[in-house]
Amino acid sequence: MEKPTKRQTFEQSQDALEAITSNLHVEPHQQLYFFLHDLATDLIYAARQLKEHNELEPAELRRIARRAMAAYVASLELFGVTGPENEDAVRDILRNPHRMKGVETP
Repeated sequence: MEKPTKRQTFEQSQDALEAITSNLHVEPHQQLYFFLHDLATDLIYAARQLKEHNELEPAELRRIARRAMAAYVASLELFGVTGPENEDAVRDILRNPHRMKGVETP
């Protein structure tokens, strides 16, 4: 019997996690709240890094800005003029803020 590779173990863990969380339902506005709270924590961490070490990686600020942009786009989807278009779109934006690369900022 072959020992499972790290990739197989990771995929099994992801499948198990998906099976556990598939029955959980979090409202999109709650998910946006949690996302903003986490974003604020990261912003405070970055401010402390700058205060204590007098330096801050531009990539860190770029990541925070991208996440803030994802929150903005998700809020437009959620609270836009037409109302919530698609809950899955909000979840996808918040789960994958790295996909905001190349999105024009307002």
